[in-house]
Amino acid sequence: MSKNLLIVESPAKAKTIEKILGADFHVNSCFGPIRDLENAGIARHRLASAALRAGLEAMGLKLFADPKHRMANVTGVVIPAKVTDSEKVRAEMLHDFGIEIGTSFGPLHGKIWRIGTMGYVCRKANILRCLSSFEAVLRRNGHAAPAGAGVDAAYKIYAEAKQ
Repeated sequence: MSKNLLIVESPAKAKTIEKILGADFHVNSCFGPIRDLENAGIARHRLASAALRAGLEAMGLKLFADPKHRMANVTGVVIPAKVTDSEKVRAEMLHDFGIEIGTSFGPLHGKIWRIGTMGYVCRKANILRCLSSFEAVLRRNGHAAPAGAGVDAAYKIYAEAKQ
């Protein structure tokens, strides 16, 4: 039987809470205060997302959803009309570059891709790799993305963040 996981701020709290919750829960402690996530983790996701989105738009792609309601950990990309096989694009990204982009479900299936910016993917190098790889694959599949525009736009976001 699998246990539910709960993460708290300190080992002392973990022991106390695990006794209270019982055998159905595994309580673990994190390495630092949870309140610091906003300053470090969430900010990193926001920056990676901003760089990715700027790059995608510079490549002539339309982003899905109202900007006020977008999450920093995933970006919806409207599949360009000239791309006739969206699954081929996903397969080439995975097989040629080791990058997995998601499809969508329900009424959006075949209409948008989803690109995540979570964990390891949030690193600057990975965002730049994703954009350059995506550009190459899209060009082979009918979308005339301006050469280098995605990476250049992402670099601009990263440069502005340093100021």
